Amino acid sequence: MKYSKTWLLAVIGLCLTLASGYYSVCGNVETPRTALPKNTSLFCEAPVYNAGVIDERNAVVEHSFTLTNPHKKPVRITSVKSSCGCVVADLATMEVPPRASITLPVSADWSTYVGHRKEHVTVLTDEPESQPLVLRVEGTIEPAYKLLPLGIHWGDIRPGESRTVVVKSPRALLKEGVNLLGVSCDSENVVVAEALPDDCSDRIPCWCKRITFHAPRVPGLYREVIRFRTDSKEHTILSFVIVAEVLDVRVDVGNTDDQTGMLLRY
Repeated sequence: MKYSKTWLLAVIGLCLTLASGYYSVCGNVETPRTALPKNTSLFCEAPVYNAGVIDERNAVVEHSFTLTNPHKKPVRITSVKSSCGCVVADLATMEVPPRASITLPVSADWSTYVGHRKEHVTVLTDEPESQPLVLRVEGTIEPAYKLLPLGIHWGDIRPGESRTVVVKSPRALLKEGVNLLGVSCDSENVVVAEALPDDCSDRIPCWCKRITFHAPRVPGLYREVIRFRTDSKEHTILSFVIVAEVLDVRVDVGNTDDQTGMLLRY
């Protein structure tokens, strides 16, 4: 019986396919491991920890990272550095045995901060050609009490123009007997003054301040933070944020007479 050349090639290909499938199933084949980053003496499978939303009254975040040495020789850690003094990394041992793992506890004290925080811990080893291992801890600290409003976005504003907003304290603070010690801002573009009688028309007493933003001559996006300092241990500082885009006077910007702005609230 004669067979065509095409038919013979098809049979040979089928046999090779079956054979390769047999050896892949029955043979002693090791499953490849996940590729490690190049030039790395230590690695961490989860180098980022997000604590989510954190109450400012308990804004201490604690997390332990697992550091693994995938090599056949020990790796010695020479230093552990954090990007902020509010972050402490407490390492019990400075040497990682071959093919072993150790735990690196990290604690972040964000009790004096409000908003999103992101800090890094860098681990260096005695391998000169090895890249540093960078770990990250992040979270959003939510204030227990918020100013009314929380901030304002005035959008486009001309250089030299001034705009004012009235800021009030949360009523809950007054009910708790919390007093205002002072208001501060690091920017020369912001002036804080006492409110006018008509600014605080509520029957319930409250702190009431007039905050004026004087747009500088230099164009750009400005973000000013005004801090209200209180005598409360749990919520010492309340922050008010002003955002404005100071325009270039050489460009025709049209009408920027909107004095209301967009109030920022949670």
